[in-house]
Amino acid sequence: MAPFAILGLDHIVLRVADPARSERFYLEALGCRVVKRQEKLGLVHLDAGSALIDLLPGGEPAGNNVDHFCLWVEPFDEDAIRAHFAQLGIAVEPAKQRFGAEGTGPSIYLRDPDGNGIELKGPAAA
Repeated sequence: MAPFAILGLDHIVLRVADPARSERFYLEALGCRVVKRQEKLGLVHLDAGSALIDLLPGGEPAGNNVDHFCLWVEPFDEDAIRAHFAQLGIAVEPAKQRFGAEGTGPSIYLRDPDGNGIELKGPAAA
């Protein structure tokens, strides 16, 4: 047994091919905001609720930079989510009930410009 408990996602680091394009995606499509930049590394830290998404130059488009990461979102209104991403020209899969850290609830998958998978997950059914 580990001497600690995981409380949630702290951060994820993604290697990205075009840092400016990826930053725009996370700001405009997901509503993140820049909280810090480390110019020497080209690293940008984005606020994603209680966690951070870090973008680091050096990924390959559609590469295996990461399989996917999951962000808890609320409210989970599939129609509104689909309309938002359609307006941005971003394809999303239909929502399905999937298991996560808080139980089974609705989720939807999409990909960022570098092919990294993103799961947006709503609250678990009571």
